[in-house]
Amino acid sequence: MSHDSARCGAVWPVWRALPLYGAQAPTPERTSAAIEMSRKVALDYARSLPDFICTQLVDRYVDFDHSTQRVSWRWVDTLTIKLKLLHKEKITPWF
Repeated sequence: MSHDSARCGAVWPVWRALPLYGAQAPTPERTSAAIEMSRKVALDYARSLPDFICTQLVDRYVDFDHSTQRVSWRWVDTLTIKLKLLHKEKITPWF
């Protein structure tokens, strides 16, 4: 099963589990099955990711004068975030 079809397959049962206007809520068994399928697809996707190390730069801006119609964004700072995913462990920041 490809990752695209796996993701689509997981979305469909979740949407089917959501109650429509005037419809009854799904049974606990159906809700549990949808959550379990979503969990499995998410874990399969995470296992398929390659090991990586990266640095993410985030420029943060703030509109200090948000009371007026004119937006005046000002640069505040830059965050440097280093992420790693090694040996199929969870994504963790390191400094």
